[in-house]
Amino acid sequence: MAKWLAILETSDIAFRLPPHHRNFRKRLVKTPKIYFWDVGVAVRLLGIESAEQLTIHPLRGPLFENWAIVELLKGRLKRGKKSNLFFWRNNAGLEVDVVAEKAGKLLPIEIKSGSTLTIDWFRSLNQWLALAGNDTIDPSLLYGGNTPWKEGPVTVIPWKKISDLARTI
Repeated sequence: MAKWLAILETSDIAFRLPPHHRNFRKRLVKTPKIYFWDVGVAVRLLGIESAEQLTIHPLRGPLFENWAIVELLKGRLKRGKKSNLFFWRNNAGLEVDVVAEKAGKLLPIEIKSGSTLTIDWFRSLNQWLALAGNDTIDPSLLYGGNTPWKEGPVTVIPWKKISDLARTI
């Protein structure tokens, strides 16, 4: 498996998103996550042949997350900056999809493919805020819907505005 991953990375087909290691007194998962630079490759490998099929596919959420992380990373790389993106997950299952380091602070971003917000989507960010406290700035939730707004300290960002989010990290 490691050899295949090395081939995918060397060929710029896939990349690893490293975990953020700040533990906030929690045990952390330290294995990087693997993403495809071109989500279309992942879609093809999964045998998805139409937009309709994608909307009901069980991996729609992870594919949307993959797309969003690539867009955020490309936003930094286009500006000549190195990646400042990580994910954070503890051994109890609490996960934040993206944590960006910015000016000594941590910017958490949760990514959801659905178009109708639910209160449950804020659970990870709210728990993160309780753990990280003053180390956190600008928590965001990027989702597959179209309406921006604020939910407490969290800025809700529609998928079409991902380039605006990418410019802030």
